Amino acid sequence: MSIAPDAFAIAHELLPHAATALFLTGPDGTLHAAVHEDCPDAVRALCLSESTLFDGPGEFNTRQLVSAPGQPKLGQLLAPPAAYYASNTYQLLIRGCGHHHTLDARLEADGRPFGVLALMREPGRGYAAGDLPCLARIAQHLEHAQRGAAEAPATEAASLAEPAMLVARASGELLFASPAALALLDEIPFAAALWPDRRVLPPAGLRLLQALQGEGKPPWEMPACSLAIPGRALELRAQWLGAATGGLEAARAAADAGLVGISLARRTPLPLRVWRRLAEVQLSPRQREVAFWMALGGGREAARQRLHISEAVLRDCVKAVYERLGCGSQAELTALLRG
Repeated sequence: MSIAPDAFAIAHELLPHAATALFLTGPDGTLHAAVHEDCPDAVRALCLSESTLFDGPGEFNTRQLVSAPGQPKLGQLLAPPAAYYASNTYQLLIRGCGHHHTLDARLEADGRPFGVLALMREPGRGYAAGDLPCLARIAQHLEHAQRGAAEAPATEAASLAEPAMLVARASGELLFASPAALALLDEIPFAAALWPDRRVLPPAGLRLLQALQGEGKPPWEMPACSLAIPGRALELRAQWLGAATGGLEAARAAADAGLVGISLARRTPLPLRVWRRLAEVQLSPRQREVAFWMALGGGREAARQRLHISEAVLRDCVKAVYERLGCGSQAELTALLRG
């Protein structure tokens, strides 16, 4: 989810279209999270509040696209049956966003489906079978990203959002929120199946409260969690709230009262921050990968092992990277790309 906007920008260059959408699912096609770069607020609200409209037997939802037996991996909606155009999926979602044509790809990692990629166009600009190889290429990059997601370093760069605050009960019920916090909550891409009641914290926030209430936890301890949102990560930190005076006893009373303050901040994962900086530099794909892995830590040897290249090739890549970026050492490269 964090790389979705960057991936969408590249997808537009590879295969021109009006809007891109990414739907993350379980292996059975149950929708967990979604991001659509051109979805009106009214359509998004409909998806969250009336998701059952798109679950009928005649609907071409993610469950159908991901888990229906015998269906192709690419282009199920390239030439859909006539019933598709009468479905809620088409009338309320596709058409509701101003689109007509959809080119879809089922995403898989290690043989297990994990979502759907959809490239949409307005009426009059249809797709052809000749577009499927390009779609497959785009899908392969997202599948590669999914396989490598667990290997990505968790280190994050500095906060990029104004301070935001929520107040909730220990049960997770939301009581108060700053405008900035409400805006950040709206960026969480969870579908209704994963976050059915928007009056309470998202699942990761509820787990955060459980950690706060754990046995032996000091009342001043601030557990944290991180959620992937489009283009960033959202960090949540929780702490018991109490009276402004009274010291430790007041803090303990606050724990009994069950009021929790949750701060939110939008952050950029370090790998994404480094990659965005490298995208601004004229380098070959191999040189960019070498610089990427060097900047994340581990130096030249880490890059060589990751990319399975010889010492001679690595030496040439490092020389080119240093020249392009105007630096002369691993430390300078790391400082420049990490910012």
